[in-house]
Amino acid sequence: MSDLLWGLVQVAVVLAIPYLGSHLVSEQLLHRLVTEEFKAIPILDTLARVEGWLLGGLLLYTNLDASYFDLEHLFVSGSRWGLTIGEFLGQRANLFAYDPSPLFELLWPKLFLPWLASVLAIILLPALLILLCRYFWRSRQIWRALLGCTITALWSAWMAVYLVCLVCWGLYVLNYWVFAVLTLYLQFRKGQGHGH
Repeated sequence: MSDLLWGLVQVAVVLAIPYLGSHLVSEQLLHRLVTEEFKAIPILDTLARVEGWLLGGLLLYTNLDASYFDLEHLFVSGSRWGLTIGEFLGQRANLFAYDPSPLFELLWPKLFLPWLASVLAIILLPALLILLCRYFWRSRQIWRALLGCTITALWSAWMAVYLVCLVCWGLYVLNYWVFAVLTLYLQFRKGQGHGH
């Protein structure tokens, strides 16, 4: 039972990090750095987020092979997700621990979907964001808008990496208790359905 409790504490901590980080990035950092006009143009935020999610997914694709996500090896003692919470946060869930150089190799078309995603994330979306910022702002405000796009894209890339890795690491940490927690959750939802 203590293993389950420790696992739940760890999962609670790593679940709180993106929530607190999102508050800091969107409410504090972006609020101070970008103009009100930037927030009034949702396409900039949306495109920057799409770019970030694509970059995060591509970093996982190029840095972690399929064995990291093989369910047969996920729960075994030698699993690649057998990390302490510090190792998880510093290595696997850390966007800046991934090597970005393989991304540029994807620009040479071998497989269509990775090539298309890399062209979008590395060339087209950044160019479109620059053009849009240039269209909406003519003064020095363009630099603040571009900084806002960059921060949004980086945060989204970090979230993509973090959430995918959190699912795998959380499954490893909770191990067979995942099924007990899932059963309790399903019973809870079933009970709520009968109450209406």
